[in-house]
Amino acid sequence: MNFIKQQHTRGCCVACVAMLTGVSYEKVWRDQTSAFSGEEVLNFRPLTWSVYLSHLGFEYGYFYAEGWSLDMLIEIPRGLRYFCGVGLHEDHPKSHPDNTHAIVIDEDGTVFDPAHDAPGVMPIEHYRTLPKKLLLLGSVQDRRLLID
Repeated sequence: MNFIKQQHTRGCCVACVAMLTGVSYEKVWRDQTSAFSGEEVLNFRPLTWSVYLSHLGFEYGYFYAEGWSLDMLIEIPRGLRYFCGVGLHEDHPKSHPDNTHAIVIDEDGTVFDPAHDAPGVMPIEHYRTLPKKLLLLGSVQDRRLLID
C-alpha cells in the first residue's frame, strides 16, 4: 500500500480511500465532490464511504463500532486492511463527532495517518493512549481477491 497525505485541510477520508484502493487522491476527491455536497467529503461517514468503496469493487465490513478506547482493543486481526475513524475521548474539551479523523491500518498492523502534522506511518501503539478513541474500524477487501 502506498502512503498518501491528505491534500485538503479535511481530506483524510479521501487520502485513506486512495491508499486502500490504489485510486488516485484526485479521482476520489473529484468523484466525491461531484456526487455529494462538500460536507459529505469532509466528514467520516461510513455509509457514504462504504457505498463508494463498493462502487470501486471493494467490500467494507464493520469490525468494530464506537465505544472502546484504542487501549482496550488488545489485538487487531492481521491480514486485513482497515478504514478507521479516530476521535477524542468524550471527556476531552474538543471531543465532537465532526472532529473524527480517518486513518488506515494495513495487513501488518501499521497505521497510515494522512494528517499534515502526523509523521505518516506509525505503530498502532501511538493510537492506544488517551485521549484518543477508536470510533469505527472496518475492514476493506478487494472483491476480486475474495474466495467464495
